[in-house]
Amino acid sequence: MFPNANFTKQQVQEKEKELKGNYRIIREARKSGVGWNGTLGMINAEPKIWAKLIDDNPKVSKFRKKAFPLFNSLESLYEGSIATGDLNFTSSEPAHQRTQQQVDPTPQRSISEQSTHNTAPSRNPFNSGLDGIESTEVQSAATDQSLEDVEGVSGKKRKQSQMATRLGDYIEFRKDQIEKTIKELNEKKKCEDDYSVQKCIDIVDAIEELTDEQKADCNELFQSEMNRQI
Repeated sequence: MFPNANFTKQQVQEKEKELKGNYRIIREARKSGVGWNGTLGMINAEPKIWAKLIDDNPKVSKFRKKAFPLFNSLESLYEGSIATGDLNFTSSEPAHQRTQQQVDPTPQRSISEQSTHNTAPSRNPFNSGLDGIESTEVQSAATDQSLEDVEGVSGKKRKQSQMATRLGDYIEFRKDQIEKTIKELNEKKKCEDDYSVQKCIDIVDAIEELTDEQKADCNELFQSEMNRQI
């Protein structure tokens, strides 16, 4: 889906492991009855409660002033996958196929045996007039099995698509935060440049009506940003 991402499989798995670990830390902390800000993705608790949470699990301390906006998305991802059992990050093979291969003890027939088995006539004389019906039932059962296989693969692709969408949303969220921070820093720098000490001193030095003593007093006043703006 993202050919230009340039991430290796190991990098994606390590990032998923990190997110899953953070999710579990907050999930366990929330079980103690602390408050939760769903908009910011932050735990709300009094200092005494925080002290107990950190004492129980020191890793939760990093979320005291740090948001984790992906919690709700990861909750639906992980808790939903636990119930359905169709999420697998280590194999490209659908989960239901792996399970079938592990528990199915039926020996595999060769192609010739399958052909003979499928084309052999019924030995029951009472079924001689029902061959067409039996064939239809067999085809219907095979079609149902194929539909189940397709639905299983489709469900896995849907889960992968949902995870990719949530990761994309998180990337956009972080990108917006960085852009806002850069903009604020640029505005602050511009304001400091407009009212810099050197610029104010140059303006005062150009005023001929002021004496040298008054200009020296202005230099001290210019140490305050408010005075420089005035």
